[in-house]
Amino acid sequence: MTGRVGAFSVGGLVAATQEEFADVAFGSARRTEAVEPRSFFSVTRLRREFADQSSLGLIMTTTTRSLTDPVSFIPDSAFTSGMDYDWRIGRRFSLNGYLAGSTVRGNPTAIAGLQRSNVHSFQRPDADHVEFDPAAEALSGHAGALNFSKISGERTRFNFTTTYKSPGFDVNDLGFMQRADVFSNYAWLQMRWEKPGRFVRTKNINFNHWESYNFDGDRI
Repeated sequence: MTGRVGAFSVGGLVAATQEEFADVAFGSARRTEAVEPRSFFSVTRLRREFADQSSLGLIMTTTTRSLTDPVSFIPDSAFTSGMDYDWRIGRRFSLNGYLAGSTVRGNPTAIAGLQRSNVHSFQRPDADHVEFDPAAEALSGHAGALNFSKISGERTRFNFTTTYKSPGFDVNDLGFMQRADVFSNYAWLQMRWEKPGRFVRTKNINFNHWESYNFDGDRI
């Protein structure tokens, strides 16, 4: 479902899935077992656009599952919310980014598996800033980004970006994220000559820098 009133837009998605079963065989023994619980998903998106092409947006997602014993090792609910912004400064510059938060809930087995996954790796012995909790029933975190860019101009363009995801941030119930616990900085500067010359049509020179760390200060 989507709608638009002037420069204000609203979008939404709601989906429900039924419980799924599979036939499991061990030698001559066979049985039918649940492999996917009955689930409900929703996405809500709001966005306001302004006359100078600036924008402000909000998003919220929910995941709720009706778990049975065979699939009790996965979380039973997940919620995320966030805001994004793009503020145009004159015609040449843009300040944009986002802030987001997440909470995943489930029984201790489900949350322990989430903590040990490659996205979080709370159990690794060299991590002094996180601690694996086998009794936890929730995992929460936050993330954000700040980006300043020169988006027009005849000779130069640039971009400076800082992003982070806290160790407990997770959106994989209704999204895709490979790694939490990361803090990154990026910088890019370009000098360009767009007018054709005698020997070449255009010339570009780029300078780039990037670095990433975890929240313990270890360089990634």
